[in-house]
Amino acid sequence: MADRKSEIFDEDLQALVSDEAVAHVSEHYRLVAMGAHSETGVLPVARVVMSIDGEEHQADAQGGGPVDATFKAIEQIANSGAELQLFSVNNITAAPTRRGR
Repeated sequence: MADRKSEIFDEDLQALVSDEAVAHVSEHYRLVAMGAHSETGVLPVARVVMSIDGEEHQADAQGGGPVDATFKAIEQIANSGAELQLFSVNNITAAPTRRGR
């Protein structure tokens, strides 16, 4: 990965080890299905289905965007008290592309 990217972030390292680390731990929460819809002039909505200790739970939520709506649907199920404070998109698998001049 270091040969393909000029910078490596914590998320890159987590992506590399996550499959091995999770393989040996039993899942308390598991994402079964997720869908989000965003359309001009309409409040974004999301539907999430999660398994908690093998029992499926479904939630629908609206939000300020599809990520916010998805987070709110997950929080309805998990009821963790977490709040989404910052959302950022970072590429963790491919090297940055350079455009010719």
